[in-house]
Amino acid sequence: MAGPTVSLDQIVRRARQLYSLPAVAIKLLELTSSPQVDNRALKQCIENDPALTAKVLRVVNSSLFGLSRPVGDLHQCLALLGMKPLKLLVLGFSLPDRLLSGIVRDQLARYWRDTLTKAVAAREISETLWRLPGDEAFLGGLLGGIGMLVLIQDLQAPYSDFLDRVECDGEDLRALEKQWLGFDHVTLSARLLAHWRLPKWLIAAVAAPRSPARLRRLPAPFGPLAQIMYLSDLLVSLVARHRIGVLPDLLEAGTAFCGLTRSGLTELVRCLEPKVAQLAELLSLDLPPGLDYCGVLTQAHRQLADEVCDAVHELVGGGHGQLGGGLESTRAGLPPAPPVRAAGGGGPNAAEFGPPTGSPRWPTARLVATPGKPAEAPSWETDAVDQPDKAAAVLLGCLTAMVTCCRSQRRELSLLLIEINHRDRSARARNTQITRFLMHRLEATVREAGYPDAVIVRLTRARFAVVLPHCDRGLAVAMGRCLIDVLAGMASDRAHHAAPLPTLRIGAATVAVPPKNFSARALIESAERCLYAARSSRTSSIKSIEVY
Repeated sequence: MAGPTVSLDQIVRRARQLYSLPAVAIKLLELTSSPQVDNRALKQCIENDPALTAKVLRVVNSSLFGLSRPVGDLHQCLALLGMKPLKLLVLGFSLPDRLLSGIVRDQLARYWRDTLTKAVAAREISETLWRLPGDEAFLGGLLGGIGMLVLIQDLQAPYSDFLDRVECDGEDLRALEKQWLGFDHVTLSARLLAHWRLPKWLIAAVAAPRSPARLRRLPAPFGPLAQIMYLSDLLVSLVARHRIGVLPDLLEAGTAFCGLTRSGLTELVRCLEPKVAQLAELLSLDLPPGLDYCGVLTQAHRQLADEVCDAVHELVGGGHGQLGGGLESTRAGLPPAPPVRAAGGGGPNAAEFGPPTGSPRWPTARLVATPGKPAEAPSWETDAVDQPDKAAAVLLGCLTAMVTCCRSQRRELSLLLIEINHRDRSARARNTQITRFLMHRLEATVREAGYPDAVIVRLTRARFAVVLPHCDRGLAVAMGRCLIDVLAGMASDRAHHAAPLPTLRIGAATVAVPPKNFSARALIESAERCLYAARSSRTSSIKSIEVY
């Protein structure tokens, strides 16, 4: 559908004329802009708005702040919280009345659902994962979406209908706004906050890009707050708007930014819903009925597990035979952790990853995958990979799961990247036979070394990855050298002298214990660098590195 013929600048100009901050907020900004803040004048300024004062005190006394004793007046509030948290709280609750007037009740309820959820989530993420005060993040969550109110008031029925359709279809609101309008409501929010002369750090965090890679490059002090706002926005999309497909993005970004784990996300969501409900009650705001954040998260985990299982089924040609039963048991009984269950394989009697004694029994995750090939034969017995991108995604998913598991047990994790360099490329049948033999030997070596839970993924025609949980650098290198020795033994066999044998290039990367913010991509990139170094040798070679 064609969007309205209106530009961002036009809407900003109209909003500047229509919506001004309340007098209390304007005076508060003026008082706090001075290097020497007069607490008495600050207290008197806020008390000029009795309704705002009562609202602030109710929120401060809620479980959101977790004070050891109740606060009875603004003087106590200033003494316990300090000037800055009180200022930010007042600004967060100082929306122009005209912004909220005349909006349909259901849409306003959805707006407050998203806004309060984002504000509480941002505060919790800041305090629990970044160990930073949550006041700035809370303010960002409260004010980051006001552009939606402006658009509802300015565009009226067309935008309201658009919001209803997006909500019903579970789509990405900001992406569709950009298609429809050429900009999104968050960009409008940032422009309006700048007009109101709110702090620059707040405007920068609201206007920050939606790219995790770019967010990681933002300088301090903007970077952490922008990352917190990004994660809280994804969390709102997941649990409030039921966009359960964003769970992988949330977990990947959370792991990269602050070491967020599945169990950490579960705990975050568990405490989120009651705090949002309490805040709405304290502020006398209506929320849509039937909120169930924990239920949505459980549904999202289950769907993610199903999708991974389906992908693995597709990769191995439908999951028949040995691997298929394990996948079905995985789908039926996915626990809260560890996520390695989603990688497939193994039933209830599967072996553990290995020592230490008393470890939880996890299903075998052994997977040897070639995209698009039938499962009647092992995947390395074919000579093509139809879907290398999907194979690379499976590797990243398995490795990410292993990082979480090994971090929880404080164990090693190694990755081998194996490249078979066939020097006689015209002998395809013979090359396939050699590749098949080497991969049979690789699987046997891994199994005999006591790692039944290793994951083997075929990435290209002659390139494989081996994920080795609970395996240190020395053992990983030993396995690679064993495969090189097998190839050397083939060279001494007269039956193989008809044509030159291939060489093996192997890159190995190990992390002793994955740290809290460790990304699986770092292990892949380290192994890639070692593989590149191994290519410089004219003979079979292995290079390794320990990642910290």
